[in-house]
Amino acid sequence: MLGEGESFMLFVRHESFQEFLRAYPVTSAIVFMNAIMMLMTVLLGWFSGGEWIYRWGGLNKQWVMEGEVYRLVTYAFLHGGFMHFVSNMVFMVIAGPSIEKLLGRLRFTGLFFFSILMAALAIIIIPSAPYSVDIGASGFGYSLFGFYFYLILFKRNFIEKDSSKMIMAFIAIGWLTTLLVPNISIAAHLGGFAAGWIYAFFMNKSLNRLRLVNPKSFYR
Repeated sequence: MLGEGESFMLFVRHESFQEFLRAYPVTSAIVFMNAIMMLMTVLLGWFSGGEWIYRWGGLNKQWVMEGEVYRLVTYAFLHGGFMHFVSNMVFMVIAGPSIEKLLGRLRFTGLFFFSILMAALAIIIIPSAPYSVDIGASGFGYSLFGFYFYLILFKRNFIEKDSSKMIMAFIAIGWLTTLLVPNISIAAHLGGFAAGWIYAFFMNKSLNRLRLVNPKSFYR
């Protein structure tokens, strides 16, 4: 276990695949569920017209207002293409484990659902094209950005300096991409980022009592 005042290297992974699954079951489960939905999307040919993706769970304000509230969650497990899926999952595998280990399974699960609901709320509240449909787990990805940003500002002993610099670079690149690349949901990213920050803020006192597990301990 890491002692008080010790930091961790965010991007250092020592685990084998099996060790990763055991150590980070929530991150693994989220990636697995998204992978299953991606596979179903490909096998069922939903990309042929996009109709099935939208019918099964895409997020649209009008549909939610008509009572299809399940879309506030289901949209986060659907992706509009292979690269969309891969980019979200790779980032989740890189950035999720350290926060899962810090918070524990239950709190990390809470962060996931809180972030996708906050992202969905932002999509509904912030004006957009009437018939636009949002899908993807990037709201949760940006909640990790928000959580790390809070740690960097207020829990500096939690993160090693080089990792902090890398996180800030990723955050900057992420927001530049959000603002410059078309067809990216700015609202979802804003909602997710705010969710991560808020969650870390309310977890502040608990964070002081939590410990981070040294990845090397998985070899024991």
